[in-house]
Amino acid sequence: MNSKTVIVVLLFLIMSPELNAGEIISNIQKLGFINLTHRSTNNSIANVTGFTKNGREYAIVAVSDGGISIVDVTTPSNPVEVSFVPIPTGADRLYYAEYYSRGYIYATMRPGPLQIINVKDPSNAFEVGQYSQGFSEAYRPWVDERNNRLYLVDTENNPNSYNLLILDISDPENPTEIGGYSSTYHHIYLRNDTLWGFTFGKGVSVLDVSDLSNILLIKRFDPGLPQTHSGWLHDNGKYLTVDHEYAPGEGPDSLGGHLQIFNVENISTANPILLSEYYTATNHTGEASLHHSYWYYNLIYMSYWTEGVRIIDASDPTNPIEVGVYDWEDPNINGIYRDAWGIFPYLPSRNLLVTDRKTGLYILDFLNDGPGIRHLHKDTLSLNQNTFTGEFTQINGNPIIADSCTVYWRRQVTEPWNTTSVQQKNDSTFEFSISLPPGTDKIEYYIEVSDNNGNKTRAPGKAPFLEWYSTYFISDNPLPVNLILFTAKVRNRNVILHWQTASEINNAGFILKRQIVGKDSNFIQIAHYAHNKQLQGAGNSNTTHNYYYIDKDLQSQIIRYVLLSESYSGKIESFGPIEVNIGNNRFSETTELQCFPNPFNDILKIRLNLTQNQLYDSPTSLYILNITGEVVYTIFENKIITDQQNVFTWNAQDTASGVYFLVLSSPQFQKIKKVILLK
Repeated sequence: MNSKTVIVVLLFLIMSPELNAGEIISNIQKLGFINLTHRSTNNSIANVTGFTKNGREYAIVAVSDGGISIVDVTTPSNPVEVSFVPIPTGADRLYYAEYYSRGYIYATMRPGPLQIINVKDPSNAFEVGQYSQGFSEAYRPWVDERNNRLYLVDTENNPNSYNLLILDISDPENPTEIGGYSSTYHHIYLRNDTLWGFTFGKGVSVLDVSDLSNILLIKRFDPGLPQTHSGWLHDNGKYLTVDHEYAPGEGPDSLGGHLQIFNVENISTANPILLSEYYTATNHTGEASLHHSYWYYNLIYMSYWTEGVRIIDASDPTNPIEVGVYDWEDPNINGIYRDAWGIFPYLPSRNLLVTDRKTGLYILDFLNDGPGIRHLHKDTLSLNQNTFTGEFTQINGNPIIADSCTVYWRRQVTEPWNTTSVQQKNDSTFEFSISLPPGTDKIEYYIEVSDNNGNKTRAPGKAPFLEWYSTYFISDNPLPVNLILFTAKVRNRNVILHWQTASEINNAGFILKRQIVGKDSNFIQIAHYAHNKQLQGAGNSNTTHNYYYIDKDLQSQIIRYVLLSESYSGKIESFGPIEVNIGNNRFSETTELQCFPNPFNDILKIRLNLTQNQLYDSPTSLYILNITGEVVYTIFENKIITDQQNVFTWNAQDTASGVYFLVLSSPQFQKIKKVILLK
């Protein structure tokens, strides 16, 4: 967006009939709004955070007395609530919830447990568990992606007197306490092994948490104001914002709660240096209180209780300059705790998520920030070559300059970031390619783009310290799960479903769906690994695993089943369908599919063994797939099998060496067997 466009937009905002007389707006426009008061008895909307999934953007809104609202904000002019997870029974004051990249949300409340929500499918979010061991309430959670840990801040009633409780979330649905600290912090900021704790009346503490059995206090300093609330660290590690929150009658009325910027470059050896302070120029009552601040490059995004959204340019931290305002109620005559509770400035689109305590969620656009992009991240890929390729699309803002863009990548969190360049594919699409060292099974990466004015954007937004994309590679199979067997057996009025995996990559678990022919128009979910431990996946495994599920007390009918596998980040693979007839036990035994030799050279012999009572009255196909899912050879198709034993041959003399899949498919079952051709 050029300067002329900015002027036109600002004139439109000033002249718009929708602009309330009490609004103050500068360089920010409203893109959309969703009212969430139907979720709250007391009109109490709390914090907001965001995440991306399959190229779409979502807001996580904490409704204090209601629960967690998941809002699709991909089209900001039309935000849609796609899921709602109610607060646990007996809980209250749910203020904060945080997203974990493995597809979970952790929500805290006072009082109440830690609520664990599966959001791998944002349109079908649901609670998978609660955790309350060692505490009765917690103010907010902080997810440590680097170490797979969850910090619970300001907890109560821990037997070890921990107010800061630390959990291991390597198994996201089953947290385990691994440490804690006795000091009470209202908010924290964590980078690597250094934790910054903010405490009302006690200032800021800096901790070394590299050894949880021996957490060390590095420094405690007094910012000079009594209501230290929260803060955020600049990318360069030198500058720390400290937010101060004043209720009416607290602190200097001429300033209200406001922002301080400190130089903390030498925090271990020297006291912080106060560089500057910022407070709003429109503070009429002395009650204009800052709630949260967030660095994005050299911009600081702030949510104010009674002063709305404020953005300052702190390129010179000694002289911060206000560059953006969206205050939807001025003057502020109805007390504190009104306008903006929280702000989230880290979506790749660069759209801002802002919660209004009384009404709902705003989607705003700061007109002078970097370009918005969309990137479809894939969590698991087949590695056929020693390169990883990706692309992203520009969706708004000034033109991106490809030569000024960089993709940063590493194989594990302990390595330094490597870089690769970006090429322009067409007017709005850009691509990149990463040459992978031999033996690479995973990379972490993030994208940094720059427009023709030098404004920058990162995806994901809190990279490189707090989040990044992760992609796993597998060398011989593009699917997270290599399924070699999926059958259904009828026993009286029960159906015994059995499936077997040869290997699993990043597999969280399985989901079963059922369709009753003639009754159901769609497949309906009947079992989910979140509620059935026997359906939980093996994660990463190269050994065979067997899974079973019994669908009980069924009527005489024809039933179809579909099996889904779900990766940790929500990627879904589908197997089936298979079909059974409850009134006919003809399909009550398992078909055996044998291949020999395996691996083989040119000639593969295939034997299909059927038990004597297995007489199929429907077509069956036997064919060969390559690792990309293409049919390379059909052994037979639409054949009715009635013999007890069938022997077939695949002559692969003209076929390249590699991994292939032998697939036997009929309406009753599907079997897949991996075979290896070596020449």
